[in-house]
Amino acid sequence: MENKSYKLINILCVILSLLTMARVSHAHSGGLNSSGCHTNHKTGDYHCHGGSSSSGGSESGQSRGYSGGMEVIPEARQAPKKEQSVRVVGVTDGDTLRVVIEGQEVKIRLYGIDAPESGQAFGKASQQALKQITSGRQISIKVLDRDRYGRLVALVFADGANVNEAMVASGFAWAYPQYCKQSFCNEWGRNQTMAKDNRKGLWQDGTPTPPWDWRHRR
Repeated sequence: MENKSYKLINILCVILSLLTMARVSHAHSGGLNSSGCHTNHKTGDYHCHGGSSSSGGSESGQSRGYSGGMEVIPEARQAPKKEQSVRVVGVTDGDTLRVVIEGQEVKIRLYGIDAPESGQAFGKASQQALKQITSGRQISIKVLDRDRYGRLVALVFADGANVNEAMVASGFAWAYPQYCKQSFCNEWGRNQTMAKDNRKGLWQDGTPTPPWDWRHRR
C-alpha cells in the first residue's frame, strides 16, 4: 500500500512539474535575445524583461522615437543645402534679389536682414546699395529656408563676401531680430551699432523707422 502511495505521489509531482513548465512556455514562448527581449509565439507580441542593453531594443527605447535601433530624424533637422552659384537678373529692394537657378527665375530673400521698403526713406538707396554689391561679381547662395510667400531665404555671397552682413555694415539694412537666430547674428548686431555710430546709410536719419514697424502701421 505504501509503495502504491509513493508511486502515486511521484506521478502527481511529475504532472505538476509538466503543468508548471507548460504555463511558463505559454507565457514566454521564444527564448530571450541579448537585450532580454523575445517574441510571444502565441500572441506575436514582442516585449522585454528587466533592463535593456545599449542596443536600444527595449520598449522604452522604441517609445522615444527609435525604429529598428535607428533614430528617426525629422526633415527639419537635416542640414541646409550646399552653397550654389546663381545669376542675378534683378534687385527688388534692399533685401530681395531675383536670380536664375538651373534656368528658372526665383526670388531670394536675404536671410536675417530687413531693408527699408520702397515707400520709406532710404528705400531706393538701399536697393541701389544691393545692386552695387552684387553687380559684376560671382554670386552664390546658401538656402536656409522658404518664407510664406514662397521665396527662398538664403545667405548671399559676392566673390565669397557675405552680402547680408555687408548690407547691415554699410548702414542700408537692419539685422532682423525676429528672424536672425544664427550665432553670427550677434556680429551683425555689432556691425549695425558701428554703422549707426558712424551715421552710415539710413543712420544719417537720427530716428529711422524699422521696416517691420513701418509695415505694421500701414
